[in-house]
Amino acid sequence: MTKDFTIAEALDAFDTFAASVGAKAACNATLGAHRRAGLLVHAFFQPQGSGISAPGFLIYGTSWRDLLANCEAKWAEFADTHSANLIREMALRIIALTADQGECTDAALRAEFDAADIARYGESACAQATEMASNGPFSIVTLSGANDAEAA
Repeated sequence: MTKDFTIAEALDAFDTFAASVGAKAACNATLGAHRRAGLLVHAFFQPQGSGISAPGFLIYGTSWRDLLANCEAKWAEFADTHSANLIREMALRIIALTADQGECTDAALRAEFDAADIARYGESACAQATEMASNGPFSIVTLSGANDAEAA
């Protein structure tokens, strides 16, 4: 049986894990989740950082090593969705910045996105922005229905 992490080693391991996900990612591990069920530790993992209304996951484990492995497995399951969401957000921001300022600079993007994410996803976001913006001319299609202000 592999020896479990000490508290200091666990803190380092979870910090390293969060940093590998992204600069804003947070993974806060805690003792005593559901002891009666044998789940001695848990972590709240937020790929896009704490305090942001973005997906977060409550993950359980029987030891620090088990918890870290469960966090890594959850990230592997969610990483593609996270990337797609981030690329779309960045693409929309690129379109808005270009419309407002005539160009999109990395400095302007850094107001909302981490430099590492810009480096990692920027090219894909530019490609998606080009694809999205070329779907013009744009219009608003009027629909009548139950959520129409006049119908309510």
